[in-house]
Amino acid sequence: GSEMCIRDRNIIDQYFNGGKKLYNYTTDDGWVIPYQVGMWFVAYLVHQVGEDKIYEFYDGLEKNGFDKAFEIYFGKTYKQYVDDFDVFLTKPKSEIKSIIPKNNNKIRINLIIIEAVICIHTNPLKKNKQNLPV
Repeated sequence: GSEMCIRDRNIIDQYFNGGKKLYNYTTDDGWVIPYQVGMWFVAYLVHQVGEDKIYEFYDGLEKNGFDKAFEIYFGKTYKQYVDDFDVFLTKPKSEIKSIIPKNNNKIRINLIIIEAVICIHTNPLKKNKQNLPV
C-alpha cells in the first residue's frame, strides 16, 4: 500500500542524507539502509541487464569472485553501477517505482538470494570472505 512507498522513499532519503555509498556501509551502520536500498539496487540491476544475466552472475560467482563476476556479467564494476544507481534515485518517484517487477514471485524470491550475496559482499567487517558460503 501507500505506506510501503512512503517508507521506501524515506529509506532512499535517509540513504542520500547519510552521504555514504551503498558499497561503504558496514555492519556498524546497521542493516536497515543497506538491506532496503540493496533491494532497489538489485531491481535496478535486473532492469538494466535482464533477469538471465543475474542468474549467470550467480552461477559465475564461485569461479570468478564477486568483483570480477560483476564486471563480466553486468559490463561495469559494482562501484560504477552503484554510482549510476545513485543518479537513478534522484529521478521522479514514478520512474523509480516503474523498475519493480509486478506480481512475479519467482523473480522476487531469486532477487532476495542475489541481494543476500550482495549484502554479504558489501559488509567489509566479515574479513574472512573466502570462508563464506556462496
